[in-house]
Amino acid sequence: MKVDLGVWDWLGRFIVVLLVAAALVGLVVWYLPLINLHESRQNELYQKRQDILHERERIRQLTEEIQAFNRPETIERLARELADHARTNEVLFEFIDE
Repeated sequence: MKVDLGVWDWLGRFIVVLLVAAALVGLVVWYLPLINLHESRQNELYQKRQDILHERERIRQLTEEIQAFNRPETIERLARELADHARTNEVLFEFIDE
């Protein structure tokens, strides 16, 4: 048997809906700083990963340079360039800026 309470029945349901809505808003307000913190940490993590990729590329380039200095022809070419010397069968051009 259901008793018709009229306005009070409607008002009771309305209050329950308002309480549920207030609880949801409270949860959002409570977790919003954590959500923002998580987002900022994700951005930091992305930036750090980009930095790691950049440094790995730099390491690869420096490793290639080191390996180039282990070859005798590279050392010879560099020494000739620094001393402005050429082999007997080479022509040396010098460009002067005025």
